[in-house]
Amino acid sequence: MPMTLRENLRSAERPEIVTASSIYIYHLMMIGGVTIEWVLDLPSHMKFDPSSRKLQLFRYPSFCTAAYGNPENHILEKVVKSVTSRRLPSSTSYSGSREFLGEVILSYRVLFGQDKQSRSLYRMKERPFLQSSGAIDPMLDNLCGKLKWISPTSLADYGLNRRSYRIDVEFPHLGKRFIDLQRYSEAQTPNRLAELWTDRRNSLQWFTFWAVIVFGGISIFLSLVQIAISSAQLYYTIPGNN
Repeated sequence: MPMTLRENLRSAERPEIVTASSIYIYHLMMIGGVTIEWVLDLPSHMKFDPSSRKLQLFRYPSFCTAAYGNPENHILEKVVKSVTSRRLPSSTSYSGSREFLGEVILSYRVLFGQDKQSRSLYRMKERPFLQSSGAIDPMLDNLCGKLKWISPTSLADYGLNRRSYRIDVEFPHLGKRFIDLQRYSEAQTPNRLAELWTDRRNSLQWFTFWAVIVFGGISIFLSLVQIAISSAQLYYTIPGNN
């Protein structure tokens, strides 16, 4: 049924929201089979290919933190324009570049830092891989492997343990890539019991499912016990079985 003009306007005005739990690296890997490709190309950060299930992440976030305080140069402005879908006016090049660099830094916190399992996955899997293939950026350990991170920028208190993000406000440059990841994640369904146990993208649904399993199992067990007791009582009431 076609949407009315009013419904179209409401849809256009509705802000796009990304739920953090849907794009935690742990969930993307365990449920969606996503692998990380650590790249040297900053404009490729957060690019995701659904066909190969590869997520590209910039390998050296220290560059971003170093440049965050001084992004007034033509190179950074070209980088920003290659990533964002909108053209930044020359009068806002400083704030635009600074905004983009801040989004890159915070994206590691959303993907890894907010979630205990994702932090553990970084330390147990991704860090050894990076170590075997070259030097590790200390800022990656800071952003991806720790609950509380130490930031040399004004971003230290931003984006910690947020359940959701408004793309147009918090991630105007990288927002489309967050949305692409979320859409892929939402399309994935667990097929094995182990995946059902790890799939906590929707906490309420997860608790409801396992509550039904646990209490349903207990009810079935009690019913079987009751049947066994009734059968034993019936057996001993029959003459000759005493």
